[in-house]
Amino acid sequence: MKKLLIGLTTALAAIIAAPQSTATTFWDGSRPEKCFTFGPRLGFNVSYIDGDWVNTSSKMGLNVGIAAEFPIVKTLWVSTGIFYSEKGSKIKVYDFEKGNRFKTTQKLNYIDIPIYASYRMLFDFGGQLQFNLGPYIGIGVSSNHDAYNNGIRRFDLGIGTGAAFVYKNMYVGMNYQAGELTLDDENDIDLYNYNFSMSIGYNF
Repeated sequence: MKKLLIGLTTALAAIIAAPQSTATTFWDGSRPEKCFTFGPRLGFNVSYIDGDWVNTSSKMGLNVGIAAEFPIVKTLWVSTGIFYSEKGSKIKVYDFEKGNRFKTTQKLNYIDIPIYASYRMLFDFGGQLQFNLGPYIGIGVSSNHDAYNNGIRRFDLGIGTGAAFVYKNMYVGMNYQAGELTLDDENDIDLYNYNFSMSIGYNF
C-alpha cells in the first residue's frame, strides 16, 4: 500500500508539472456545456485520532462513493457527493488491572458529505487541475467496541482540502480532512479525526 501511495503521489506530481508547456486557462467566467457531472470514486484512507488520547498511530481503511459536481462558471465549481469512509486509529492502552500495555484499533466508519469550492485550471490538451477547499459532514454508521454508544460522538464536522487531476473522464485525486468537532460526547476530552485519502474515479 505504501508503494501505491508513493506511485500515485509521484504520478499526480508529474501530471501537474507536465502541462507547463501547454496553453493554460486560469479563469473563464463563461458557463460550461454540462450543468453537472457525477461519477464513482474508489480509494483508501490513512487516518488517525489525535488529542487527549496518547500513543495513537494511523490505520488504513476504505473510501468509496459517488461524487457530484455543479458549475458556477467554467473554472469554479461546487464539489460534493456521498462517501463511505473508514476512519479511526491504532491505540496503545494501559490495562491497570493486569498492569500491562496492549494495542487495539478503534474503527469509526462514516458517511461523509463534503461541500467544497473547486477551482479548475484548464489545459488545452483536455485536462484540468482541481484545487478543493471546504467543510465536510460525517455521520457515524458503524464502529467496533460499541464506540457510538460509549462516549464517542456519532456526528463529525471538519475542514477538507485537496487536489485532483482530470483528463477527459478519468480522475485521480488526494484529500486531507481535519476534524473540528471533538469526538468525545461525555467528558469534554479533545479527540479529533484526521484523514488523508487518495482515490481514482470516472466522471459522466
